[in-house]
Amino acid sequence: MPAPPSDNLRVVKYAQGWGYSAAEWERALRAIDWSRPHAEGGPERLKIRDLPDGSRDATVWRATLTLGPRAHEQRHGVVLKVDPLDSPKKKVQALFRRTKAFRQWRGAHRLDHAGFRVSTPYAILRGSGSEVLVMEPLPGRTALECMTDDRLPVREQHELARALGLLIVRANRVYSADFKPSNLVAFPGKGPREIAIVDTVDVRAGYDPVRQLADLMIEPAGIGIHPRVALRARVLTSIADSGLLPAEWGPGRKHAIRDLSHAVRRRVRAHGDPTPKHDPLARA
Repeated sequence: MPAPPSDNLRVVKYAQGWGYSAAEWERALRAIDWSRPHAEGGPERLKIRDLPDGSRDATVWRATLTLGPRAHEQRHGVVLKVDPLDSPKKKVQALFRRTKAFRQWRGAHRLDHAGFRVSTPYAILRGSGSEVLVMEPLPGRTALECMTDDRLPVREQHELARALGLLIVRANRVYSADFKPSNLVAFPGKGPREIAIVDTVDVRAGYDPVRQLADLMIEPAGIGIHPRVALRARVLTSIADSGLLPAEWGPGRKHAIRDLSHAVRRRVRAHGDPTPKHDPLARA
């Protein structure tokens, strides 16, 4: 699918508190010129997929919407996540509001209520066999982009590692089950890093630091990135110092870190080939 649908769009859910009506959301999406991606002021592909015929596709876009009544229009940057409803299963899910867009919406609010920073969902529109989720754009870079930046100062590398560990510590009641670095955005600025979760489709109750740590390692390994031992240790110590690890791990901090590290390695090995289907860093 080269672009989101632009005809027959209708709102199926929207955040009324944001100040715009369903009709205004529909008009704003229809006004986007999808024929000129990456032109000045036009939409931009964020997650690229190479198709078998040699063309390129995207399911995530950045765009600027013009919203509001004619006399008081305002321009807003947004992120659009497009999910084709191209199977009987997805069409049934759409009837019962169980599509990715609705699950992302519910997951975002669940994590937000638990104190996590997320990309806020604004509206869901449906048309031409697809759903479009309109979301808040976040400043900064993904954790994966930071990991691949050879120029990132060592101090900032350690800040990022510690922030990732603390994010897992905070997930002691509810967590995102798709914790890969390309789904985490590190905010710019000095001081302690704030990290937001941008993919909230699969949010679960409980605490699973082994799974989340494995997710942090699998995606980078799939594109040839292996964080330094010191950075991995910084993440592990942040978790071990929380006191939230299972009682049977230990005794003592050193043994808890060792056992956690071994459990993560086993999880990564069980995953198999880490190579992603699509390059998570592909752009344009």
